[in-house]
Formats: sequence, structure tokens, C-alpha cells
Amino acid sequence: MLLLSAVLFSACRKHSNSSTGVPTDAEYFIFGENNGFCPTPCSQYYQIMSNQLYKSYFDSTGALQYSGTPMASDKYNIALPAFTDFPSYFSLHPNKDIRCQTCADMSSIHLEYKRGGSVYQWNIDYPYEGIPTEIRAYVDEVHNIMNNLN
Repeated sequence: MLLLSAVLFSACRKHSNSSTGVPTDAEYFIFGENNGFCPTPCSQYYQIMSNQLYKSYFDSTGALQYSGTPMASDKYNIALPAFTDFPSYFSLHPNKDIRCQTCADMSSIHLEYKRGGSVYQWNIDYPYEGIPTEIRAYVDEVHNIMNNLN
């Protein structure tokens, strides 16, 4: 009976939606926001790579690029929870967008990482009451991080 309890407990823990962080062997992690009702691109993204934080910009052709110079370490420390608090929900639902089908042009949170040659990404309309409970606090956290980095 004790053995059965231990097996059931470990099986439940394996599928929890706790924070596991972005896989440590990820080549990069990107998080950012796209804002609604903009006549020109009004998106801001940040990339964590090699323990450094890089800010995005749009080049003269409109292509998204990242600065070659990392941001200050205090900005990296502000951004780090987006990396370390990354919920396991996303691993269980890879490349799943969470969209409000009946909403007009609204803001969204973008999350992405590259690992083993594969890119995994999620787009989440924000604020939106349809965000799964398991990730609401994290999505709010990313939004707050964005506000503190801008």
C-alpha cells in the first residue's frame, strides 16, 4: 500500500503546473508584448541568452533585431523571473496560442525559446479572462516585468 501511494504521488507531481523554468540547455529565451491598435509596429521583445539580456529593435526594413550590446545587469535581474518562473504548463502544451476569438485588436504576450534545434513559442492575448488558471500569475508577472524594463 505504501509503494502504491508513493507511485501515485510521484505521478501527480510529474504533471503539475509548477514553475520549472526554461530548460537550462535552451539556446535563448524571448519574451515580449505586442500592443493593439498601433499604426506601426509597437512591439517590444527581450532576449535572454548566455546569462545576458538584449533588447529588440526594428531595423530599416522593419525586421526584428536584437541589440549586440547586453543591457545592464540590474535589467537582467528584473527580467530573470520570466526565465526561472516559466511554468511547466507550456511544456505540456507546446506551441499553443491562447487567443480571444471574439476580441478586437488587443495586446498579447509572446514567449519563445530554442532548444535542440527546435523553436517553441506561445502567443497569449492579454488581458483575457480565457487564460488558463495555471499560467495567469506568470502572464501577469511577464506583463509587470515588461513595464519595469520599458
